[in-house]
Formats: sequence, C-alpha cells, structure tokens
Amino acid sequence: MTATKGRPWTLKRAQRVWEQLRAGTDVKTIAAQQGCTVNNIHKRLRTAGYDPVGAHRAESEAELRLSRIYALRKQGKEFPEIATELGMEPGPATTRALYMRLVRYCERLEVPYPRVARPRVPRTPQRYSPDEAAIEKLTEILHRRAAESLDTDVLDLADEAGFDDRTVKLHVAEMRRRHVLADGIVPSEEGLKAADLDVANPICADMVLQCAVAAWRSSGPCAKLDTLVETLDYSRSHINLAIVKLRDEGVFRPRGFLYLRDHA
Repeated sequence: MTATKGRPWTLKRAQRVWEQLRAGTDVKTIAAQQGCTVNNIHKRLRTAGYDPVGAHRAESEAELRLSRIYALRKQGKEFPEIATELGMEPGPATTRALYMRLVRYCERLEVPYPRVARPRVPRTPQRYSPDEAAIEKLTEILHRRAAESLDTDVLDLADEAGFDDRTVKLHVAEMRRRHVLADGIVPSEEGLKAADLDVANPICADMVLQCAVAAWRSSGPCAKLDTLVETLDYSRSHINLAIVKLRDEGVFRPRGFLYLRDHA
C-alpha cells in the first residue's frame, strides 16, 4: 500500500502503523510498505499523538532493566536484594512483581529460569503429642458452630480457639485419625434421607450414595473415591462424576470444611 503524498493519515491508519511498530516490525519495513521515509513515519505518528522515539527509549530501558534482574538473579541474589539494587521498596508485592517479570523474560528469550541454590538446613523433626484438652475444646467449638449452621475450616477453628494454624492442623489430623472428624465424603441431611429410600433400579449415583452413607454412619473411615472404586463395579471416572453430581445437588456436603462424625 502506498501513501498519497501530502494527504494526512486517518487515525485508524496511524494506529495500525503504531501497532506494527510496537509489535517489533522494523520501521524501515513499515516505511517501505507505506511508501514514505522513516522520518515521515515518525512525523505522521507524532501528528496523530504517538511518540515513537519516547516509546522506543522506554522499551529499551525496560529491556535493560529486565536483563539486569536476570543477571542479578544468576549471581544468586534474592529478590529483596535485587529490589534494593533497582531502587525499589523490598516487600512481598515487589518480590512477586520481580518474579513474574523474570519468568516472562525467560519465556520470551527461551532461556532457563535462574534458580538460586540454597543451602540445606538440617531440621530436627518435632514429635506431635495430642493435647486432649485442646482436642476437647476444638470439638466443642465445632459442635457449637454446627448448631449455628456455620461452615468451619481450619482457619475459622484456629481463630475461635485462639491457637496457631499449625497446632490446629495437627489436632485436626489426629481427630481425623480417630474418626471424630470426617476424612472423606460427608452426606447432607438430604443425602441421609435419600439413602433410606428404596430404589427399584439403582444407578451409579445411587450406589455411591448408599456406600457413602454406610461409611458415614459407621465408626470407620468415610468413603473416598479410591475406596468406592474398590467397592463398586463402575469405572473411576463414572464414580467421580457421580460424586461431583451429588455434591452439586447438595446430597453431599461441600469440600474444604470440617465435619464432626455423627458418633463424635
């Protein structure tokens, strides 16, 4: 396409040329396509409100900054150190921003991401000893919240009990081992009622519900996908779809929350 000498560009045409330039097309190639000189390209873009020289300078500075981040990381520097060297305020947000910039830079150049080798610090494993008083307190909180129809996760429980998250997670794991807390699929009240109904021609979902309710009412582990696959004569994917369907319909309780067993 050739430009008519002296005729001003439309804004749409200027935008199209600007996008070509920003996408990395050489300005000489663009000038040849438009039938004008490089200086004319710059002049027409400035007239349309674009700053090709300033944009090129900014992109060059950004590229130099990225290459410096890459070099500093290759030297083994941590992101807070890199932030300080770049005149940025160290902090979690800055670390995240630098990390994402570096990842995109490495992907674009198709070079390995520079990982910092950290010395291994030997850790002495701490043995967990169940605190019966703490477990009793957590159980009482769960009973009260359940009576108030409140869903509870580990963080909710930690806040209510005034314990740190790690302590609560250890106690929750112990409560699951004791089958005080559910460790698998939890039927809702609707699911418990549905399981007591006689079904003439049960399908996979009916069988999954029956097994889940039987396990829930027992003193043993709750039903899980793996145990259902071992028990039922259906494929893993078929059983998994049935679990998802029953959960979506409210027959099974949502995942991610803590549920006391009926016998707790």
